[in-house]
Amino acid sequence: MGQLMLQDNLTGLANRKQFVIAFENSVKMSIQKKRNISLLLIDLDGLKSINEAHGHKSGDLVISTFASLLSQCIHFTDQVFRYGGDQFTVILNHTEDTSVTDLVRQICKVLDSNVIMREFDIACSVGRADVTDHDDFNSLVERTEQSLNIRKNIQIATGINYADYPLYDLVANGQ
Repeated sequence: MGQLMLQDNLTGLANRKQFVIAFENSVKMSIQKKRNISLLLIDLDGLKSINEAHGHKSGDLVISTFASLLSQCIHFTDQVFRYGGDQFTVILNHTEDTSVTDLVRQICKVLDSNVIMREFDIACSVGRADVTDHDDFNSLVERTEQSLNIRKNIQIATGINYADYPLYDLVANGQ
């Protein structure tokens, strides 16, 4: 029963409750091993319109397919979680800017090549925040959400697919 409380029923991924526990453990490990940790917040673009046009069963198919694809993209030391609704988080336990950018490109490439994701014209938006000495769970999640919103606004305003650009911690870098 305890394991079920930490797992999302639809995707089989660890859920938000497990995310909090994993975050605390990752921060402890990063301090001990002096490694950088980043958090990604990934939002599926267009899920609401799929639910409205095709029903929630199709939306659930998209969510579960994305969860599977995302799990295949991450490194074995990283962790992926269903944050809620159409949002996912990834704890990257040893990061460099190039590796994060490469991961986001890989995720976008996998989305573009998947039959289900192409059929429903699914894309994703990604926000990033890097753990600092002053972070707690809430401050990191807040910065990651701000980064996601900034990136979405840039994409809407410019029409540019930002997956082709490095994914920096926009909030911490004052952007």
